[in-house]
Amino acid sequence: MEEHSDEQDFEQSSTTSKRFKRTTSIVWDKFEKLPINVDGRQKAMCKMCKHEYVADSKSGTSNLLRHLTTCPKRECDDPMAQCFFQIDQDTYREKLSEAIIRHNYPFAFVEHEAIRDLHSYLNPNVKFITRNTAKSDVLKRHKREKEKLRHIIESIPSRICLTSDLWSSLPTNGYLALTAHYVDENWILQKKILNFRHVPPSHNGPILAEKVINLLKEWGIEKKIFTLTLDNAKYNDGLVEVLKSHLSLTDTLFCGGEFFHVRCGAHILNLIVQDGLKVIDEAVFKIRESVKYVRGSEGRKIKFSECITLMSLKCSKKVRQDVPTRWNYTYLMLESALIYRRAFFQLQLIDTNFKTCPSEEEWVKVERIAKFLKPFHDITTLFSGSHYPTANLYFHGV
Repeated sequence: MEEHSDEQDFEQSSTTSKRFKRTTSIVWDKFEKLPINVDGRQKAMCKMCKHEYVADSKSGTSNLLRHLTTCPKRECDDPMAQCFFQIDQDTYREKLSEAIIRHNYPFAFVEHEAIRDLHSYLNPNVKFITRNTAKSDVLKRHKREKEKLRHIIESIPSRICLTSDLWSSLPTNGYLALTAHYVDENWILQKKILNFRHVPPSHNGPILAEKVINLLKEWGIEKKIFTLTLDNAKYNDGLVEVLKSHLSLTDTLFCGGEFFHVRCGAHILNLIVQDGLKVIDEAVFKIRESVKYVRGSEGRKIKFSECITLMSLKCSKKVRQDVPTRWNYTYLMLESALIYRRAFFQLQLIDTNFKTCPSEEEWVKVERIAKFLKPFHDITTLFSGSHYPTANLYFHGV
């Protein structure tokens, strides 16, 4: 038994030794491991300058690699000393802020352990930053980009068309969006979001007009406005009246502001279609509830998928949930549901809990309405686009 135990100890020792060798780094050509201290921490000593560093699994070897590039007794032609270039810290921070903005990362992203480990692996000379520094860098970047856009807008010879809308977040906080549309010096139609700003209640015309006036002053474009496009909310009439009166004081509006207020065509179309959908309101409600039901759990999705297979329905489209206030999303929901009409009937037969399947007569009504709405959906897509031919294409070089 004792011989077996000794042999076992030898195997364990051999295994430990092999594992230790697999975790070594190239730094150990220049460093010597020291005995473990009384505090249980492993240290290593530079063979050139005899300086000691902590080198346990918690701290890694980044500090050792960093020392090799700055060791006072390193050889100039030592490839270990030349394997890492001196990083430009300003460029590094600029790249980080760009990543945060472009990919919507949290500021704490720069403090994530794995991210720091990755950057340290790529270059041990990198100096890490905190979330507060990252926030400061992003705000500085925003200020620079804003000044750059302000200069561009000031330099264009054309007038600027504005669109504005109120947007509510999930906690029902109100935000005012202001977007500028203009033709640049190369006759290319541009669209730039100037502001997306929190607007506390109340949201009436005069208060919103004051917000917009302040934004126009901030951008220095009060005298360059051609039109303002808004939806048909009642408060917008008050906004236009106050804003138009303010801009008329400097006599900068074309034709005395006769063409200043443009009502959003897509919103008008939305109101028309929403009114028409009331004719089949009950059928739309049933389809909406049916889609909610089949998407409500994984078990229902599997059961509905089995119904689709049983009915030999081959289509890559999925049933879509609508947004009741956006008629085009309702149209897309009806369009996708019609494809799986027979699957819904089959689900009704095998699932006693499914009680909102439309009747055959209601499906016929939905089919007719969907066919009628398709041209309106195509028009809405045209309205909401920003890269379609406009008059600016026909006057290039004039």
